[in-house]
Amino acid sequence: MSPQPLSHARLLLHAGLFTYGCVGLLLLLLGLGEGGRVMLWISYFAFGISYYLLLSERVQKSIGASFLILLMSLAALTITYVTKTGLAASLLMVSAAAVAYALPLLPALLCMIGQNIALLPILASQPRLSLLEAVLMVAMYLGCSSFVFMTAWIGKRQLHAREQLRMVNMELRAAQAMLSDTERTAERLRISRELHDLVGHHLTALALNLEVASHLTEGKARGHVQQAQSISKLLLSDVREVVSTLREGDPMHLDRTLRAMVEGVPRPQIHLSLPEPFTLSDAPRAHALLRLAQEVLTNTIKHSGAKNLWLRFEMRDAGIEVSAYDDGHGTDSLRDGNGLSGMRERLSAFGGTLICESKLGCGFNVAAFLPLRASLERPSNGEL
Repeated sequence: MSPQPLSHARLLLHAGLFTYGCVGLLLLLLGLGEGGRVMLWISYFAFGISYYLLLSERVQKSIGASFLILLMSLAALTITYVTKTGLAASLLMVSAAAVAYALPLLPALLCMIGQNIALLPILASQPRLSLLEAVLMVAMYLGCSSFVFMTAWIGKRQLHAREQLRMVNMELRAAQAMLSDTERTAERLRISRELHDLVGHHLTALALNLEVASHLTEGKARGHVQQAQSISKLLLSDVREVVSTLREGDPMHLDRTLRAMVEGVPRPQIHLSLPEPFTLSDAPRAHALLRLAQEVLTNTIKHSGAKNLWLRFEMRDAGIEVSAYDDGHGTDSLRDGNGLSGMRERLSAFGGTLICESKLGCGFNVAAFLPLRASLERPSNGEL
C-alpha cells in the first residue's frame, strides 16, 4: 500500500520549522542578544512551541488559536527588540502562514498586518535607523509576509475545495451504484407488466375460447382442442410464474455499493468489513444503511482529523448491526447536528437505534442497529 500523502497542515508545518531552525542557527552563530540572552531563547522556543501546537492536527482544536497566535507575535517582537535586528521578520512570515491556515480570512489578515505594524516602534527606537528607514523596512516585511499569507490562504482554499470534491465524488459513487440497482429493478418490473398485460390477457382469452370450442366439437377434433386447451393453461401458468419472479426483482448489492463509496478516499484510510454476500431486497432499508455510512464518512473527513476509520456491518437474525470508530481527536462536547439527527430519524423510522460516543483524544464511535423483516437475502445451499 502506497504511503498517505502529507496533508496541507503537515507540509506547512515542516516548511515553517525549517525556516524556524535556520533563524535559530543564525542566532546561535552570530551571538546576538547580549545582555538579554535568556529572554531571547525563551522567546525563540516559545515561538516554536506555539507554532507547532497551532498547526498540530490533533491539538489544534483543543487549544485557543488566538492565544497561540498572540504568543507567537510577542515572541517574534521580543526577538526583534533583544537582537536589535530585523531577523525576526522571517519568523513573522512563518507566523503569517500559520495565521492564514488557522483563522478565517479577515481576522487572519488583520492579525498579519498588526504583527508587522507592531515592529515599527521597535525598529524606530534604534539609533541607527531613521523613522523613514524603519517605515520602509516594515513595509518590506509586510509585503513579504503578505505574499506568504496569500500563498497559504490559497492553499487552504484549495484544500477545502478538494475535501468538498472528495465528498461529492463519494456521494456520486454511491448514487451510481444505487441507480444501477434501481434501473435493473425498474426494467424487470416493466417487462413483468408487459407480460402480464399483453401475453397474460391474450392467453386467458385463448383459454376461454378453447373452453368454448371443446363443447362445440366432437370426435377427433375435440381431442385436439382439449390438448390445445391444456397447453394454453400450462403456458398461462408459466407466464404467471415468470411475472411473479420478475416482480420480486434482484436484491440490492450493498457490498458493491459500499465499496464504490469508499473507493478513492485517500484520508482517512477506511477499513471496511462486510458480510459476504451483503444484499438487501428492501430498498428503503438499504437506502437508510447507505446514508448512515455516508454520514459517518462525511463527519470523519470533515471533523475528526483521523488517519483511520473502521466501518463494520454484521448480519444478525433480527437485523443488521453497524459499528464505526476512528482514531481522531474526539470531543468532550458531543452534540447532535443535522447529520446525526438525520441518521437517527432514518433508523427510528424502521424501529432502529443509533448510539454515538466520543471523548477527547479517543476518537468517535457509532453503534447502530437496523431491524429487518426477513428482507436480508442469504442464498441457501445449492441455490444460485
